[in-house]
Amino acid sequence: MLTENKFSKYLLYAIGEIFLVVIGILIALQINNWNEVKKQENEAQTFIVRLSEEVSQNIEVTNQEILREQEQVEKTKSLLEMFSLSQDKISSREIDSLMFAIMSSNSIDLKKGTLEEGLNTGQVSLLSNSELKKKLYGLPAFFEEIKRLETLESEDINDNMVPYMYDHMNFKNMDNAFSEFSKNLKPSKFKSIENRELLNSLKFENLIDNRFYNTNKSLENYNELLAELKSINELLSKTKID
Repeated sequence: MLTENKFSKYLLYAIGEIFLVVIGILIALQINNWNEVKKQENEAQTFIVRLSEEVSQNIEVTNQEILREQEQVEKTKSLLEMFSLSQDKISSREIDSLMFAIMSSNSIDLKKGTLEEGLNTGQVSLLSNSELKKKLYGLPAFFEEIKRLETLESEDINDNMVPYMYDHMNFKNMDNAFSEFSKNLKPSKFKSIENRELLNSLKFENLIDNRFYNTNKSLENYNELLAELKSINELLSKTKID
């Protein structure tokens, strides 16, 4: 009986030790899980901050591009209005100035590294705001559409307008008057072209009208992008991670 009593006490002690070990392991696992959750929350918060900074940068460059596009809209409009004016009221130099400005195509350099990281790692899916998630999932397609339209605009300039202007304008004299590198240039030795005659050309009017349409369309797209980016940034400021 004494032996059995000692064995019972030993068994209870062993069970108690096992119980304490199990409790210790469970506590350790809980602490580890808590630390891991805390780490993920910190990483998620860092992601939100980084994404907000990236969106803010895109808002800034979009604003700059809108200003450039607005200027080109005004210059193409001014050139179109010249078609209805008497040539003696038009300055040849002014035509050169307007053409120098509107022949360049615009392109916006959007930052998307943090967004792509969030989409690829699943961090975007952890955001609690469903509206924000929808906007972020759709943003790459928005960026692609902007880039596609920029490419079309650039192709129109390079494939249609520039070849025509090679035969109807003196590029060197234009650069000499308005380029940032003008100090390194001398006037062209070739006889200056009377560019006011372009205002009697239907093809030239079509080219400028097409440029006017494209710049207005680009301006419309950039304004839509700006509104979307501002909406996303506002939602980010109110968002947490699930």
